[in-house]
Amino acid sequence: MNSGSEKIFCPLISKEIERIICEDVSWASEGMQPERFVPSAILEINDWKEKCMGCPKHPK
Repeated sequence: MNSGSEKIFCPLISKEIERIICEDVSWASEGMQPERFVPSAILEINDWKEKCMGCPKHPK
């Protein structure tokens, strides 16, 4: 089981974030989770949902 401490590069904010945060953002971008789980730095980005879904690490 993944502890959530694994890091992954997020091109939206140009830095590494915990994988679980990436998953939260991904799920919120698809409307499967409330945006309250998305870090404020990402919510401030125009079209963050579309950009997240276009990320090469976003599940297809």
